[in-house]
Amino acid sequence: MKTLNNILKGKIIGNYNQENNEINDFEYIYGLVSNSQTAFISIPSHRWADLTGKNSKLKDGNSYINFNKQKPGLIITEEEYDDKEVPQIIVSNIIDAMKKIALYMRENYKNPLVAITGSNGKSSTRLMLGHLLSDYEIFQNRGNNNTRSAIWLNLCKLVKNPDFALFEISLNALNNRGNMSLVVKPDIAILTNIGEAHLSTLKDTKTVAEFKSRIFEGISENGTIIINDDTLHSDFLYEKALLNTKNIIKYSMKNSYDILRNVHSYASKGQQTVNVEIKEEKYSYNINMLGKGMVENSIASMLVLKVLNINLNSVLDKFNDFKSLPKVMEIKTIVNKHNQNITVIDDTHNASLPSYINAVESFNQQSRFYKGNKVLILGKISDMGDETLDIHNRIVPLIEKSDADYILCIDDPMRAVTVQVKNKSITWYKDRDLMLKDIMFFLNDDSLILFKSSVTDSDLPVIAAKFPYKYKMSEYKYDEKVFKTIGNHGKSYLVVDNNQKRIVSSENLKNTGTIEGLNLLIYYIRYHELLIKNEIILSKKIRFSEWPTNDEKYNRSTIMSIEKLLDEIQEVKHPTLTYEFSKLLFKTPLERIKYISRFIENNNLNPSVSVNRTGRFRIKERQSFTVEELALISENYRELLGDRSYIFGDKFYHGIVLKNNIIGCFTSFSDYKEVTNFVEKIEKGEYINEFEAN
Repeated sequence: MKTLNNILKGKIIGNYNQENNEINDFEYIYGLVSNSQTAFISIPSHRWADLTGKNSKLKDGNSYINFNKQKPGLIITEEEYDDKEVPQIIVSNIIDAMKKIALYMRENYKNPLVAITGSNGKSSTRLMLGHLLSDYEIFQNRGNNNTRSAIWLNLCKLVKNPDFALFEISLNALNNRGNMSLVVKPDIAILTNIGEAHLSTLKDTKTVAEFKSRIFEGISENGTIIINDDTLHSDFLYEKALLNTKNIIKYSMKNSYDILRNVHSYASKGQQTVNVEIKEEKYSYNINMLGKGMVENSIASMLVLKVLNINLNSVLDKFNDFKSLPKVMEIKTIVNKHNQNITVIDDTHNASLPSYINAVESFNQQSRFYKGNKVLILGKISDMGDETLDIHNRIVPLIEKSDADYILCIDDPMRAVTVQVKNKSITWYKDRDLMLKDIMFFLNDDSLILFKSSVTDSDLPVIAAKFPYKYKMSEYKYDEKVFKTIGNHGKSYLVVDNNQKRIVSSENLKNTGTIEGLNLLIYYIRYHELLIKNEIILSKKIRFSEWPTNDEKYNRSTIMSIEKLLDEIQEVKHPTLTYEFSKLLFKTPLERIKYISRFIENNNLNPSVSVNRTGRFRIKERQSFTVEELALISENYRELLGDRSYIFGDKFYHGIVLKNNIIGCFTSFSDYKEVTNFVEKIEKGEYINEFEAN
């Protein structure tokens, strides 16, 4: 503590008798203070921006202090903390103070420090190295805290004087706010790869390479740089490395070098075997994780150990039980209550284009070991900026060549991907709860599933997190006619006495749902609104336009009155009729889209009730609504809709029946006789009689 105060030139207050106490750790999040030899760096709220470059919602550090939970050995602060039981060092600027400690610790740390960066693979490589070096005292990032602020703190933590320090460094710590490599001064720097990441802030992958290569600039005298020679811009990276050291090692899955030769890997169920020759010695080991990227990370790790003069044979068995961060190609086996067994690969920790390719290729590699359905469940790659469309378009051929039997997608950029994919059963979802429910219908015994997306700004990580529990409880069974099964499962009805606000009769409300949208019912409501305003002339003749669903019966030569159109829509399930109806009601597609969006919002409906223009079933665009949503709409528009029936649907029949104060709603009836029976019972008041009898 006394040494710290000499470094900081501050003022010790409180318990002076403790100034010779040892401090062997630092934290700036009070909840992470774990012992009385830790110094708490208390950062005022206004200083966080100085550290991170952006405003923070964190309160003043002193407000988090709670001696009842854990007492630190020291508080370093700008403002005195009231309780002087724990000694304090008062400084004028806490950020400058932390940096002084960090620089002092780095200057006095003499053991090897390894720094790792890359568009992806940096966390796995760092964790793998830590696992292989587990017989030694090591320090490494907590989780994947790899930004500028975390690195300043981690440099302070070198007070522990570990045998080896492993620093994962993000682009945030190498950008124009200052190159942290110049402070970290790595003895070994690894660049795992360059890929399509951070394109919302950087122009292209060459710019990514330029920023990532800044890690070389801090390399210590006689330090070593290790570069993936298979990555984008590898020649540029090598030239940048040469400016800083002559000790450069390249690794590759394709090429051989003096130090590294004959890298081969092959997959078995749930693992990979790697054979490699390093400095003319042959090594073989198994990794219980999947993907080419994990093999590359293991090669980089082996090369680091070689530079550190670690006996490579002594660590080979450790590859067997290595695990990366949660949700990084994480393999789980799940059994439901019917003893149906499936395997899930969860790779929703993060996504760049290279990691996306790696995940799908790993899925393909594993698919031959599973007898059940192979299902890809895919979300977006985030942080792509103006390149979002182009990057996601590059996923299309990857999906088309995959071994997946079914592909389910979510997030807006994936809708364009879904439209382009050919010769695959692929479906895009607007709503995560609907996707989570549907997944169960695609799975049978010994299925293989991959969840792949970015961790931020995507709905998929939430779905992947909820999936295991939902699957364990699942009673759904796979049938080749998946969507017909889903439709049948959602068959339901609901009869409501609108005056007394009571349910008269119902069936299967728990599973209610459709495979079609609500558009036609929304159009009926719009039609009545225009009719009241005298903006619809029923006798007017309309000539049909060119629609993708035109056929011999309904085409450009068809001429029909509006009244006739309405009659035929009720009787004939034909999307061309719905196209014409929507064109009649809205002047432009934009007007239609805005109206439907407002309708969904005003009635608090799920966004999936309307996805395409006609509401018809299309495998690429998942739509659904519930019988409760029909009842809600019926109640909200009761006077407008009048006493009558509205029947619609494509693969199934859905509708509402309005008679006096009774609202009858149904979804997913497959037989028209059931529809007529339901309508007749409402009109005759038979459901009311049933209720009163009960």
